Amino acid sequence: SSDLLAKLAVRTNAMGEAMYQLGTAFHLPAYGFLFGLNAVAEHNDLGHQSYLLGMRSPNGWWYYFPVVYAVKSTMAALLGTLLLLAAGVWQVVKRQWLSPMALGLLLTPAFYFAVSMSSGINLGMRHILPIYPFLYVGIAACLTGGLPGKLKRAGWVALGVLALLQTGECARIAPDYLAFFNELAGGPGKGPEYLVDSNIDWGQDLKKLKHWLDAHGAKRARVYYFGNGQMWYEHIDEGGFPAPLDQKGWDEINDYCVANVTPLMGVYVPLDNLAYLRLREPVAKIGWSMYVYDLR
Repeated sequence: SSDLLAKLAVRTNAMGEAMYQLGTAFHLPAYGFLFGLNAVAEHNDLGHQSYLLGMRSPNGWWYYFPVVYAVKSTMAALLGTLLLLAAGVWQVVKRQWLSPMALGLLLTPAFYFAVSMSSGINLGMRHILPIYPFLYVGIAACLTGGLPGKLKRAGWVALGVLALLQTGECARIAPDYLAFFNELAGGPGKGPEYLVDSNIDWGQDLKKLKHWLDAHGAKRARVYYFGNGQMWYEHIDEGGFPAPLDQKGWDEINDYCVANVTPLMGVYVPLDNLAYLRLREPVAKIGWSMYVYDLR
């Protein structure tokens, strides 16, 4: 953009003020990256509706991403993390200096994770994905190059076991990778007890809903959808829902009712909108993100 960054910077936060000062001092255009930093900082100030462990907040929680890491990481990644922590403690006990490579692998993701924890935009695991390459390289380096001679073979065996475990966990959730929750957290079926939004639900299962309805001989369903797909494109005859307190309207429903898990948990919509469905057990969970209720 030819507009000066200083003219567009929103000076309501430290990042916006920094962009203003940089733009003023160096007469910078509103480069997309710099202006984007300002926009994210403004978004963070304004807050964003978030969900964690059954709670809802417009400003998030400092421990959101630690919980995300604990329940959305594979068991292999968690075991690898414990190995790295144990190796770090051992280094301290032995009073050994970390190599520059090890420091880079440790400090970069640690700084990124700490900054993420300060954010009030608690949407999903995708915000901490950059830490995983550092984690995997660190695990491989620790188990193949960081062990004394007698333990090198054991390190290679452990690395192979972790690789097999990682592969098995990925295969088990296929093709519903977005909805992955590790076994320690109870798997994808327990996922909404911890997290929703893009951790499990991005409107990705609309085609699967169409296949499910066809398999059950249904041409019509009432759908409370969270996503950007189009019902008409998938040839789904979509009906609406009664008002939350319209008991007669709910009693007269004679259809399958489908709700994405994000609005079902009261995120981005009033909590009472789908309270009638939350009192019932779903007959199916499509891709783990769309819950089907039989109100025929």
